[in-house]
Amino acid sequence: MPVIIGILRMENSPMMVAFWATELLFHAAGFLVAALFLLNFFQYPLFHLNFRLLIANLTLCTVFTSICRFTMLVGKIGELFASNSFLGFWLQILRDVCMYAAGFHLTLLSIERATATIKSRVYEKSRGFVWVLLLIVLTWALSFVVIYCVQYSLVSPYIALGIIVVVDGVALAVMLVLFYVNHKMYHRVASEAKHSTHSLSQRYQFSENIFSSRLLKRLLLFLAGASVIAIISYFGFVFCGDQTTLGRVSGFVFDLTIASLTSLVPIIIIAGTPRLRHSTFDRMCPQAVRSLTVGPAIPTDINGNRLIIQDETNVYFDQLKSSWN
Repeated sequence: MPVIIGILRMENSPMMVAFWATELLFHAAGFLVAALFLLNFFQYPLFHLNFRLLIANLTLCTVFTSICRFTMLVGKIGELFASNSFLGFWLQILRDVCMYAAGFHLTLLSIERATATIKSRVYEKSRGFVWVLLLIVLTWALSFVVIYCVQYSLVSPYIALGIIVVVDGVALAVMLVLFYVNHKMYHRVASEAKHSTHSLSQRYQFSENIFSSRLLKRLLLFLAGASVIAIISYFGFVFCGDQTTLGRVSGFVFDLTIASLTSLVPIIIIAGTPRLRHSTFDRMCPQAVRSLTVGPAIPTDINGNRLIIQDETNVYFDQLKSSWN
């Protein structure tokens, strides 16, 4: 039995139609959000290239997961192919592979940030990304091997789920440690040599590590919560069966949780990066941004409170005249 079963084999019913329609909308929204995120993420190089490659590939993992599930739903609703057909079988396998690859990418992000901390003196200027690409390929291969072993009963699906839980837990712990270490090293370098060019470079790298660690900590906490919900709903579906209402609801919660990652992962990164957030809003609502940035200046006092001034021109020249006297 595959590690992820889903709800495609259930008979048609109004409840299932509502479930499928809701999930399709989540997938469609995820495609739009992910496309907008990737476009802005590479247009504005706010992070190191290796970090951007891993974040982009994590996003693509969630996108490919949604593509497989979206195709399965369309095939089911339109009766284009059966869920137990050759195409349906491989779509399910690819979906599981993409989900496991996303889980392993969290560990890769921890490894990359740990490398940035250890090599803080030179990492900022380094452009080597081949090792990151090799790790990405290795992650995809390992995910395929795990799903293959589960599919042919070489490994229990519970062991496979346990591997993901342990890996995500280790990644979260590493991010917390890196945040603390970079925070201490930043202040130590700043106090030792304030005017050294080399120390300024180190401080920049430490500040970037602090920012990225804080960002990844939020992302990992969210993914940990989503994983708990997905695992509980998965076991609810397995133990209750696909013919009971509770089993169907559990399957729907699981699939909707996975579908939401396609949009929520980019949203968390966008919300945690001010420049990326502003550029995304600018691309989505250019007219609103112009109306906010272009307009007459409003006089305020030192506390930021708006001043009501009559005949502003005369007041300005009176102040200028008094300054010359």
